[in-house]
Amino acid sequence: METKVTLVSHTADPMETLYKIWMENRDPNIHLSIQDIKDTVHPEEVKRIFEVLIKSDISVVQNIHFTFKIENMSIALREQLVRHRIGVNFDGRVGVDYIPDLQDDGIWIQSMRVLDMGMFFTNESYEMPKEIESNPSAKQDYLKCLETCQDTYRLLVNAGIPRETARMVVPLAVQHDMFWTLNLGALCHILRKRGCWIPQLGLWKPIIVGIVHELATRIHPVFHTLTQPPCVTNGKFTGCHFPEDIARRLDHSDPLPPCPIASGADKIKAWAENKGTVERVTENDLVTYQNMLSDFSKMWGFDSVNEDGKVK
Repeated sequence: METKVTLVSHTADPMETLYKIWMENRDPNIHLSIQDIKDTVHPEEVKRIFEVLIKSDISVVQNIHFTFKIENMSIALREQLVRHRIGVNFDGRVGVDYIPDLQDDGIWIQSMRVLDMGMFFTNESYEMPKEIESNPSAKQDYLKCLETCQDTYRLLVNAGIPRETARMVVPLAVQHDMFWTLNLGALCHILRKRGCWIPQLGLWKPIIVGIVHELATRIHPVFHTLTQPPCVTNGKFTGCHFPEDIARRLDHSDPLPPCPIASGADKIKAWAENKGTVERVTENDLVTYQNMLSDFSKMWGFDSVNEDGKVK
C-alpha cells in the first residue's frame, strides 16, 4: 500500500502568526491582530519574513505547530522517523536528534502490542521496495518470506502466545498508521536533513513529498522551499555533509550512485564511464542514478551547481 500523509490540524494562519510574533518582539510599540496583518500588510511582505525565518533556524519558528496523520507507514520508516522524536523542540545538547522528556513527545503510533497483525500479508499491508519489485526472483523470495512471517505469527497467537510477544516475527516491511505533531523548526530540520542525497530518500520520499504537498496546497506554496538540502544555503552549495560517503560511492566501495551536487559533473561523468573505479558501472547503476536524480531534482528544484557553487 502507498504511504499517505494528511495534514490534520495546524496553528491558525501560520504565516501571519509568525509575522506578528516577529514584529512585536522586535518593537513593543507594534500591536497587530491577525486580521490587521491580512488587511494592511502586503502578502508578499508576510511571505518574505516567513522565508527569512524558516531559512535562519531562529527559534521563533517553534511557535508554529502541525499535526499529520501518516497512513501505511512501514516499521522500517517508523524507526527512522522516531530518531527525530522532537515534535516540540530540538537543541545541540545531545546532537541533532534530541530526545525530549516523554511528556514532550509528539508521536502516537498504532500499537502492534494490541492490534492483530495476522493478516498483514493477505491484506497487502506491507511495503514493496522498487529494487525488489523490479527483480522477479527477488520479489518471489520477498513475498514468500512475508507470507511465512504471517503464518508463524498466527500459529504463535493460536498457541496462546500473547500478541505483544508474537509480534517479534513481524517484519520491518509491515505497515501501520501514526499521528505526528511537530513544530515548524523541527519540521525544517527534519526535511532538510532527510532531503539530502545520502540519508535514505527512498525510505523518506513519501513522507517528505506528502508533508510538503499538504502544506503547499492547503496553506501556501512557500512551503515548497522547506526541501532545500543541508548543503545549500541561499541558493549556493556550501559543502557536502557526507564527503566520506561520496568518496566511497565514487570508487564503488558503496554500490549506490554518488551525489551530483557534491561530486560535480566531471566526477559523475568519470564514475559513469568507469574511470578510476574498482569495478564496472552497470546499466542498473545508471538507471538507479537517473531515477534518484529525477526524484531529487523535483524535490530540490535543481539538479546541479555551476562553477561558483550556485544551484542551477
